[in-house]
Amino acid sequence: MRCSGGRILSKKIPKAATCHPDRWIAAKGLCAACYRRWLRSQGRLKPAPCHPEKPHYAKGLCSWCYKKSMMAAWPSEKREAKRHRSNEYRNRWREEIKVRAREWYHTSQKSPKFDPLKARKMVISTRYGLKPEDVAAAIERQSGKCAICRETPSELVVDHCHKTDRFRSMLCRHCNLVIGYARENPQILAASIAYLALHSTGIKWAS
Repeated sequence: MRCSGGRILSKKIPKAATCHPDRWIAAKGLCAACYRRWLRSQGRLKPAPCHPEKPHYAKGLCSWCYKKSMMAAWPSEKREAKRHRSNEYRNRWREEIKVRAREWYHTSQKSPKFDPLKARKMVISTRYGLKPEDVAAAIERQSGKCAICRETPSELVVDHCHKTDRFRSMLCRHCNLVIGYARENPQILAASIAYLALHSTGIKWAS
């Protein structure tokens, strides 16, 4: 099989993966995502020097840091041009995008609507590099209590640093929202404590 330039191309036709027939095979009959998952389960993925709790992706970095470094290496003009094209596309087809997203959510078997537990595990794994057993161990260390208010809610959520993406602890939703709304700024939280202490002393202010 030859192309127009005379170069010989491979006669091999990519096969469908056994795990996901809609994806190409990467190795061992698996797609790329499942193959990396298998490597991780076998302990054959090296930890990334930047984030030891995450697997190595490329150039001594985890996937998140590698993507950030690649974006930073882009010229600013190209980044701005791509951002402008994306915003222009979304603004032009806003309603159609909403319709497609709504249809996918209600009909696709990959939608979190059909398996919310699996979707949550995937988010925790890809975003924070945590396994379900890591989350269970953290909850057990805290005796099922929030790390801040020490109450025992019906559900604990993962709290992480938005700058480094490092996992910190398990919090109840209220405490997690408080930290988020305070923009993770200790000065804002300290000022909030002083504000509550001031206005809980029974001082009546003139109207």
